[in-house]
Amino acid sequence: MLSDDLLPCNSTLIQKASRQLNIEVPSFDVASQVEWSKKVASLLPKWANQNYELSEHGGGEVAYTLNECEVNRSPVEWIGEKDNRFPRESALVGVKTGRLQYINLKNGCVLQMANLGHLVIAGDKVIAPLSTPYAPLIPVVDLDIQKCIKNAVHVSGHALLIADRFWEPNYAHWLLDVLARFSIFIEDNGLDFRIIVSPIQRSWQRQMLAAVGVKSEDIVELNGNTAITAETLIVPSDTGGAVQHPCLRAHPTALERIRKSVNIPELKHLKDTVVIVSREKRGTRLLTNEMELVERLERYGSVLVVDLENFSIEEQWGIFHWSRGICAVHGAGLANTIMLKSESFVVEVLPPSYANPAFWMISQGVGARYIGVTDVVENCFDRRPILRDVRLSKRSIESITETLFLGKNKPF
Repeated sequence: MLSDDLLPCNSTLIQKASRQLNIEVPSFDVASQVEWSKKVASLLPKWANQNYELSEHGGGEVAYTLNECEVNRSPVEWIGEKDNRFPRESALVGVKTGRLQYINLKNGCVLQMANLGHLVIAGDKVIAPLSTPYAPLIPVVDLDIQKCIKNAVHVSGHALLIADRFWEPNYAHWLLDVLARFSIFIEDNGLDFRIIVSPIQRSWQRQMLAAVGVKSEDIVELNGNTAITAETLIVPSDTGGAVQHPCLRAHPTALERIRKSVNIPELKHLKDTVVIVSREKRGTRLLTNEMELVERLERYGSVLVVDLENFSIEEQWGIFHWSRGICAVHGAGLANTIMLKSESFVVEVLPPSYANPAFWMISQGVGARYIGVTDVVENCFDRRPILRDVRLSKRSIESITETLFLGKNKPF
């Protein structure tokens, strides 16, 4: 039996379970996690949930489909060496976005398996394509599905699931994935839905939902080892497995619908201002010579340093939308690039140990110019890579200044 102390909710616990069962640790890939789960289930006695079948087909109708499309993306403008975490091509033409379907289940159920992710259930079938990659573990976990369903929270009418298997309250994930599922569907189907989300742990999560019109009484939180049933349950096809981050790989319809669903405050006084995003309150992944960059840029134009934690969600969107451009170390706050105007720019400082091309994709999706800075030095090697501070070289500070204010290709 897999009990709570072995639930693979993170890499440490997956490694612990793998060691005890003498099997290979799965990668982050969904297919690898599915195979790992099947292997674990084959090695342990099947004693639980024998009345439930794991099925590739669980019925339901397709309520809405957002088809993939082809988009063009401009190459990154590098200050420093090219980062191999980004696509190699000098220009990307005809890149395919993600695709998303919304499945309508009559009298459907969603059940959260503690830290394993959720199951989508119709009758006696656990629908594998809509459920967590760890769904094959249902015969060997310490969880009584039937009892959970009996004690389920019932939603009369329609409920839309926008939670996925990532419970950490990450701002970028919520704005660019969770909120996207809501905005894509609601525009064509109205607001007459209860919204099922992972547990609310931060005030900004409620702010974000309120900003797109979700009333507090319409939020239903999906807690561990609990179930929610609904007369009509709408399940997006990417909530159980691979999340198509960010915003369905920068699908233009997804980006447009998020932007249309929010109210951006008017901050026209920022229209000629370069905004430097500080992480001082966060205290990690700091730009240690931030003021050196600010003083250099201030010789040529208006510069404003902001710590996003001092602003509401909508104020952050206004700052990004109305500013001339943004300069920041890689971090969740750069998810706000989705609110940029097409004539804006993003300068992203990319730490050697922790970064990805998500915000390049979003900036391309909204038509903004993207500049990636890799000419940096990493500090604080006693910390995990995600927490290390960085320092810009003098050469990169000069290059940023040249790019933004002095060069032929300056953004303004």
